[in-house]
Amino acid sequence: MPPTAIGKDYSGKKLVGSAPSGRGFQFSFFGLAGLTASSVEGFEVNVLGLTFGINPFDPSLKLPLLGRVGPARALASKDDEAVAREHAL
Repeated sequence: MPPTAIGKDYSGKKLVGSAPSGRGFQFSFFGLAGLTASSVEGFEVNVLGLTFGINPFDPSLKLPLLGRVGPARALASKDDEAVAREHAL
């Protein structure tokens, strides 16, 4: 899911769960605040629906209202693109 997707940080009553990509973990306090660490999303801090993050695996920054900022994903693998498309739906 893109960092600007509304509700992607809400995991219900669970405080710890898997990241939206399924390849990491996510700590979420009812979608109000949280942390995500994953090989797909990188490291994210979520506060009141705003996402701040950095992805060292796909060099980019994640900023509120802008989403991902960085070079084009020309080197993205087919598996990562399939996972991203699957979770975007």
